[in-house]
Amino acid sequence: MEKRPVIFFDLETTGNMSNNVRIIEIAAKKVDIDTLEIVDSLYYKLNNDGIPIEKEAFEKHQISEDDVKDLPTFTDVAKEVYDFFKDCDLGGYYCTLFDNVVLFQSFLRAGIHWDFKNLKVYDIFTLYKKYNSGKLSDVYQKYTGKELVDAHQADTDIMATLDIYRSQRKLGEEFDDEELEVYKDHLDMAGNFRVRLNENTGAKEIYLNFGKHKGKTIDQVDKTYFQWMVNNSEGFPVDTRYFAKKVLVKLG
Repeated sequence: MEKRPVIFFDLETTGNMSNNVRIIEIAAKKVDIDTLEIVDSLYYKLNNDGIPIEKEAFEKHQISEDDVKDLPTFTDVAKEVYDFFKDCDLGGYYCTLFDNVVLFQSFLRAGIHWDFKNLKVYDIFTLYKKYNSGKLSDVYQKYTGKELVDAHQADTDIMATLDIYRSQRKLGEEFDDEELEVYKDHLDMAGNFRVRLNENTGAKEIYLNFGKHKGKTIDQVDKTYFQWMVNNSEGFPVDTRYFAKKVLVKLG
């Protein structure tokens, strides 16, 4: 299989994970995966689209609503961002559970469906956990011997992430194929609905991977639970609620 470029990217947002979080800064570097050389770049600072920037978020990235009030929203530039990411794999630091999901939801909000099922994901935090533990600034110092200045600025953070991966590769620390294929058993990007093989029959079955019913197949859970998921727009992303609706139809 032909190797694809990898987009190493980082987001700064209005707050923590929710269905309404907005991207206010995105920095992305398109990288040749063999050489780790940057072949193209993308950067936007963006309007918060009417969603307040939470205090905790501002304390990290120091981007205020006044800073972005006259800028385009993500929806305004979504097509350009999608074209940049198209036909590439993904890379970042802790991107699997945050940046990738927020970007996916932002594309959906702009009317763009981003097919993430077959993406390889070079989450440097995942690789680092194989050998160590720690936050980005600590990891950066460990691998480069330098202090990370201006942390929580998207361009700084993603360049630090790429420098870490270069150092990891020199040390022979590398992803296994299975670690890259993080979405292969997901129905929704967040992985609330997943697919597995039944140990007894070998047939595929859909199960829940969160909450009080974690590990149960969908036919082992009362329909009212899926109705609650469908109506809980703050608690679940758009695609999770979409599959909850499909489950309701399947269960009758």
